[in-house]
Amino acid sequence: MNKKELIGVIVSKLEEELAIALRAVEVSKSEALENESKSEDECDTASLEASFLAAGQNMRAEGLQKQIDVFKGLKLVDFTDKTPITNTALVELVSNKQTTYYFIAPSSGGLKVSYQGKNVMVITLASPLGKDLMGKVVGDDFEVETPQSSKEYVVQKVW
Repeated sequence: MNKKELIGVIVSKLEEELAIALRAVEVSKSEALENESKSEDECDTASLEASFLAAGQNMRAEGLQKQIDVFKGLKLVDFTDKTPITNTALVELVSNKQTTYYFIAPSSGGLKVSYQGKNVMVITLASPLGKDLMGKVVGDDFEVETPQSSKEYVVQKVW
């Protein structure tokens, strides 16, 4: 798999989310400024609530832009079967005969994209799975403990 192409897919997904967030910012700002949102008395907080919503939407958009910048600036590591897993690894794991794909990145954990017909989830090294993957190599097996259960994995491939 080509990680540069995967990064492009991830950036495109984040840019789509950013475009949605920016539209939400504009809608929230216009609602805060509309006459209908103006306070009719001291108990009417519609205008104040709309301005808080606009500020929150703006923070979300700024966060998405930072994530996009992080992905555009990533220095990709070329992994071999013996290279310990760390940031920028694309990992194929097998658990109970089910294959899953994870891209380890410094941000955007939980983001899911489709790449070459496969579902890839972005995880960070701070996540339970990311912590357990760190330092592993192809062929290693490990167990991830969660509050609900535990799951055993085998590192099948790393790009």
